[in-house]
Amino acid sequence: MQVGDSNGMAGGYDSLGVAYQHLGSHRDAVACFHQALDALADSGERFYVALVRSHLGDACRIARELPAARHHYERALAIFGGLGAREADGVRQKLAALGNELPTSGAGHATEPIR
Repeated sequence: MQVGDSNGMAGGYDSLGVAYQHLGSHRDAVACFHQALDALADSGERFYVALVRSHLGDACRIARELPAARHHYERALAIFGGLGAREADGVRQKLAALGNELPTSGAGHATEPIR
């Protein structure tokens, strides 16, 4: 990885986030996924932005930040769907499963405790 290699940095942060998530350190995972998104901000790599958003949704779901999880899954789905990527199906399944966990009142959708 070269200095200034935003895609490489994003990949590193994403991998670190996945590792933190597997270790049960969800707040650290969320922070890493946000670093990955920041690194990808101007890259035009929409597929990888969607992949990181999906990982971020997973971390938020596990941390029981369900409105934030929905937000990230929906953003990932919009990108994957727009690209015609098969990963959209997996995100749709995550959203469907999440629907069973969210409160029905819709409370909490306006705020995101975890970015």
